[in-house]
Amino acid sequence: MIDIDVLINEVEKEESLWNINSKNYMDKHYKTKAWINVASAWKNIRDNFARDIKQNNSTPSGSGANSIRNYAYADVLSFLQPDNR
Repeated sequence: MIDIDVLINEVEKEESLWNINSKNYMDKHYKTKAWINVASAWKNIRDNFARDIKQNNSTPSGSGANSIRNYAYADVLSFLQPDNR
């Protein structure tokens, strides 16, 4: 699965998205900015996955490299690879 903890933590930081008592809860512009911040967490997850794919593809077969550790959420994020669509 994608890193749910990261996404939940990002939403939790943006109180205006979930707390009806927040002074910015009804402010659409503020909430839009908050969702942009949450989206940056998604971008980080996606970028880490892309970096992992690139690193694994650059290790030549039989190069004697130690076991390659895949990104923890590689299986779930595999839909992001163009050849899997």
